[in-house]
Formats: sequence, C-alpha cells, structure tokens
Amino acid sequence: MNYYDWMETEHVCKKCGWAGLGKDASLLEAFSECAEYGCPSCHEEIGVVAYPTRTEALTDPRADPADRMVAEIQQSRWKRHEATKLKSPYQLPSLDSNSILLIWDEDGDDWHSDNVLIRHGDVVIWQEMTFYENYRRFGEIATILRQKYGDRLKDLEPTRRSWLYLYGDSLSADGYVESVRAEIRAAYRGP
Repeated sequence: MNYYDWMETEHVCKKCGWAGLGKDASLLEAFSECAEYGCPSCHEEIGVVAYPTRTEALTDPRADPADRMVAEIQQSRWKRHEATKLKSPYQLPSLDSNSILLIWDEDGDDWHSDNVLIRHGDVVIWQEMTFYENYRRFGEIATILRQKYGDRLKDLEPTRRSWLYLYGDSLSADGYVESVRAEIRAAYRGP
C-alpha cells in the first residue's frame, strides 16, 4: 500500500477503538524514509508508512502540490547531475607529476554548496553538482581518479569546507571515506 492509499484507508485503533482515515491519524515520529502514525485519541501506534516515492509524488493525483514540486526539483537536479557528472577517466586532464595529491572541495560555504571541486593545487581538474551525504559519490570519483592517475595518485583529501555535504548525518560516511582514502594511499607508488 503506497502513502496515498494508506492516507485514504480507514484504520482502527486496537487500544481505544478510534476509527478514521490515515490522514486523520496523529504523526507520532518522523524518520528519514517513513513516519509512524498513531491514534489521535490515545496515541497508540496505528501504522508506519513510507513517504511517497518521487514517481508517486509526480504521478498520483492525490499528491500534495508541495510534494510534487519537491519531486520535480529533485528530478531536475538528478537529470542535470547525470548529464554532467564524471563518468570516465578520459574526461580528466593529464597531470605530469609523479606524486598527485588531489583535494575534494566544495564551492560554497559551511551551509550551502552547489558543486564538488576536485583540485590539484590551485587548479580545478573536475567540477560537478554536489548532494548532501555525497560520500558514495566520493568513492565513485576516487575509482575514476585511480583509473586515470594510477599509482601516482597519493590521496584524495577532503577539505573542512566539504565535510557537511560529504558526510552529512550519516554515521558510516567518515569510515567509508577513510577506507577509500586508505585504498588510494596503499596503491601509491610515487616518491
């Protein structure tokens, strides 16, 4: 049952007998991918429902206009990212150095950024859209950088300014990024 179906279905509280539509239930707790709803009379849990998917928000006529607008913005950003993201080592410039230290940076400030910047010294060698909790993309880009620069790649070091968008709220992000960096450093054969 999708989000909109759940909201339009009648639910009954097993504790006090309240009956009503899902949309009349009380929000008890919100999580990143779902929400827990309860009885508006006694606050007993009635159900946990996943938020609408982007497709549901775009296609279901019951979708809230705000949900539809957010889904359209997400879809537009995702399409733009897919069209401009680093996909191949052939998109990267050649670098003459035997020891290549690259910097993962952001173009914004501590609270807002639009782009990841991969720097070699002061030169930006790649730029693409960033996303909150972008740590998986860090690994994808590191793989392409290793394909291009091989054992000359010494490290891909995140700047402090990049931490918010790179790590976000994910508890596993720091460990993931550090494991990717450890692989790079282990393969390094430069001076």
